[in-house]
Amino acid sequence: MESIFILNKRLEDRFGRFHTTISPLWRLSWSNTQYEKRHGTYRDFVPGTNILLREVSEVREVKKYPYIENRWILERLVEVPEINQNELTTRLSYECIWAFKLAQHPTWNAIEFLVDVCSDGMHEHKVPNKGPNHEEAIEERKKRIQLIQEELFGDESEIADALHYGQGIIVPSKFGNETN
Repeated sequence: MESIFILNKRLEDRFGRFHTTISPLWRLSWSNTQYEKRHGTYRDFVPGTNILLREVSEVREVKKYPYIENRWILERLVEVPEINQNELTTRLSYECIWAFKLAQHPTWNAIEFLVDVCSDGMHEHKVPNKGPNHEEAIEERKKRIQLIQEELFGDESEIADALHYGQGIIVPSKFGNETN
């Protein structure tokens, strides 16, 4: 299993940097560690109560992904749309493209596939002069999905799932332990 540092290095080497900065175009980050400075109207309460202290319009550093807890996320650096520029204090922002399952460590095959699918959607095709719905592209995508599924879920079965979710039990057996 590759470290997040190595995966981020591979993302930068394979997909490059944002054209006007030295920042990588894609990155992996932990959802709970991402913050952004956002302009808004905030209401402050006495801790542990509903007593309003004040309502103020200002710039605050807030959690970027309060709705995504304890997950690795794949982000893409994008220009902030003009309509949102008065909310954020920056012209560029990393935005979540994919949140991996809880406790799921990202793999390079999955990351590369996600980036390629996003690139296909943005008309950056790998097969020259053939769009993402071309027969060759569809077959290639099916093969990659199968490989990723085997990599992520290859050892799973209905029995393993039932045991994991508490819907199955293990019955001890004496087979193989008997002495004659």
